[in-house]
Amino acid sequence: MDVTAVILTPTPEARTPRTPGMERVVRVVNTSDMAELLQERLAAAAAVKTAWWFYLDADDDLPLSAPSVIAQGIELADSHGVDIAYTDEMIRMPGGYRVRAPGPYDRQRHLRAPMMLHHLVLARTAASIAAMRRLPRGRYWTEMLLFCEMAARGAAYVPRVGYIWNKGNGLHTRPATTISQMRSALWHQGKL
Repeated sequence: MDVTAVILTPTPEARTPRTPGMERVVRVVNTSDMAELLQERLAAAAAVKTAWWFYLDADDDLPLSAPSVIAQGIELADSHGVDIAYTDEMIRMPGGYRVRAPGPYDRQRHLRAPMMLHHLVLARTAASIAAMRRLPRGRYWTEMLLFCEMAARGAAYVPRVGYIWNKGNGLHTRPATTISQMRSALWHQGKL
């Protein structure tokens, strides 16, 4: 499989999820500064040598079906002539789980709700590197900036769970994250 999982981990000793049949780029990133995090995440993705890649947080997991879901995403993206594919995600929380199914891609809906493409998002490497050059730097949320930019021509949707988000007390709970997400949405709407 010509795919890389870009895994960000807070320490070298932290667990990293299994990625059967895929390359891995593991990068230690331990910062709460959103500008530094943006740079680190973009640099990690730019280090990819395969045709496709995706972010995989060290505290999350892939379902057993991930290889077939990923293969289906690549096939759909290729057949639609787009550079990005995304899946449903299982959100595992204390006391249970739920599946977030964003549905087929709609550009206007994505611009209003940039987290529409969250986990798992497959990105064509060459297109993502070109898109990274067009992005602003600073306190923005990496995925919102990059995936909105890459999906300008559309995105392929795989209506299957491709990612398990172990939602706990991660970055998503910090005020700086919310602010960076709002800045990213405003940038894509041309308001910043």
